[in-house]
Amino acid sequence: MDLRHSFGIVVCATMGFVATLAPSGVAQADGMRAAQKVVEQPLSWTGFYIGAHFGWGWGDDHRVRDLDGYNINGDFRTADNGGSMVGLQIGYNLQFQRVVAGIEADFGLSGFTTEGQFPGYVGVRPPSDSNAGVDVDRYATITGRLGFVAKDNLLIYAKAGWGWAHTEVSFIDAVTTDGTLVAGIDRERNLSGAVWGGGLEWAWSRWFSVKVEYLHLDLDDTIRHTALDNSGDSWRFDHRVKDIDTVKVGFNIRLNPARDVAPAK
Repeated sequence: MDLRHSFGIVVCATMGFVATLAPSGVAQADGMRAAQKVVEQPLSWTGFYIGAHFGWGWGDDHRVRDLDGYNINGDFRTADNGGSMVGLQIGYNLQFQRVVAGIEADFGLSGFTTEGQFPGYVGVRPPSDSNAGVDVDRYATITGRLGFVAKDNLLIYAKAGWGWAHTEVSFIDAVTTDGTLVAGIDRERNLSGAVWGGGLEWAWSRWFSVKVEYLHLDLDDTIRHTALDNSGDSWRFDHRVKDIDTVKVGFNIRLNPARDVAPAK
């Protein structure tokens, strides 16, 4: 066998070997591209979640009316109330491309308190002798959420629904000008009203997210309260409890984060 014939055999064998490797190499490249595509797909907001929050709430324009004209005529506006809050939330989201719809319930403890001295006694007697107070110590809401995915991990949302606030009102007039003691029996009620607001939620992984949220609770209800003096006479007061606004920071833990969703368009 001469040299040229041997060289031809080697070249043909090499080309045949390369041809047998080519399909597997293409398949491997396709597999790598598919795996890369899965990794690069955005996270999904779909699924159940639970979490906790804390923040601050405030209310204004709470008013008291003396129905028997004993101490004040017309409305008496108490001071603005405010205090901290802490609670838990649970919810479910469903994502459609860049739109996220869901439902959320939260509940917690609050320290929203206020009291004010009757205007006729300001500068004459200590505020502790004659005042009216409003305390909100528990709250709960259930709302629908509708959001837009601004980026794969940033959700901008609005929410609206219904809320409840356990409210206690009080009245006391420790010493009047004629020495009569008028003691207010605290009155408690669960007030309710519409809630609305919105916020931002940022997910740093498929499992965890943090949020900042504003919520307005429109109570605007009246609690009638009867106080008694030491002779047994009753004095009726209306406590009108107005709105409460809250700002809170929270975090959520996803219970079943979805995988491999279609990229948002």
